[in-house]
Amino acid sequence: MRCIYLIRKSTSKFGTFGFLIFEDFRAFTCEPPSKNNQPRLSCIPKGEYEIIYYYSPHFGWVYTVKDVPNRSFILTHTGNVGGDTELGLKTDTLGCIVIGKYIGKVFGQTAVCLSRPTFRRFMEKAEKQKLKLIILEVY
Repeated sequence: MRCIYLIRKSTSKFGTFGFLIFEDFRAFTCEPPSKNNQPRLSCIPKGEYEIIYYYSPHFGWVYTVKDVPNRSFILTHTGNVGGDTELGLKTDTLGCIVIGKYIGKVFGQTAVCLSRPTFRRFMEKAEKQKLKLIILEVY
């Protein structure tokens, strides 16, 4: 099974940021802050997960992360920000992983940018195959 590495570099009220390595594909990632795996509020716990091609009525064809303890419907999709909504910050993710080309600012928050074309390239690279996602933390 082909492997994707998500290497987290930081987490704060603005979200959890890292980068994705998938063979020769590279991108930046944004997830919600680390909040003890709370559904819809937290990033995914570090570890290894299977991800599969999935149709989301809201986002279209994406990948979904399987078998995250006490969680469901965790997707990879487009978006920019992953702020702590309990602090009034904006978010495009309810526990999911958003992918972008670089880190910048959106709504005055740290964000991933150029998400749509970057996500499109990720989906082409993944070729609808079942993949293994390995999440590591270096902070």
